[in-house]
Amino acid sequence: MEKMIINFHPSLVIIESEKTNELLMGVYDQTYPLMVFRGSVNLMGGNPNPNDKGPLEVLLRELNEELASNHGEKDKFASKEDIKAIRLSITQKIVPFKDFFFKIKKIPGGRETHTTIGSVFYSNINQNAFEIARENLSRNKKIVSEGGLSIQTLDGLAKKGKFYAAHLTAPILNEYYGVKIPFPEEVHTRVLVEPKETFEDYLQDFSYNNGWREH
Repeated sequence: MEKMIINFHPSLVIIESEKTNELLMGVYDQTYPLMVFRGSVNLMGGNPNPNDKGPLEVLLRELNEELASNHGEKDKFASKEDIKAIRLSITQKIVPFKDFFFKIKKIPGGRETHTTIGSVFYSNINQNAFEIARENLSRNKKIVSEGGLSIQTLDGLAKKGKFYAAHLTAPILNEYYGVKIPFPEEVHTRVLVEPKETFEDYLQDFSYNNGWREH
């Protein structure tokens, strides 16, 4: 059987507060190259580097880079102690959820038609760390190195437009919570199984278009 070619394979995490059931989410700023998603919310995480061995390693690296304590020494950032508290609360509570296969057709202001596997994890962070994030955001303090963060509710997301939750975000949250957050009709998804341990484990069914996991 011919393997499905994959263009992107990000690792993503749903970050939920322990008591209030709110979500801590990324926000693309006005420098984001895909104009249609500027100002849109997203799940924290990112794409692999050539040396990354598997999805969980990618996620932990991305979180440690985005929430690096030395950012707290820069103007306009939260303190390094606050950033560290948020980072540790997220990374110490990560559990696997599911892989998702996406085929996303051309969206004006977005990418050309492409395929993606999203390896999704979940972290239920303690309320104290969540409130640290809330307090810093209320004072317009930056917490992450790229873009921004925001606090969202499922009810609020369900009332937004179809581009408010970027890329893979809405279908993933809809699957996890059983809700109906809108997303573009160009986005087609299929739920797979739990994230695999290594990228090589995906090669039985998929082929990466740049060949970086083929050898």
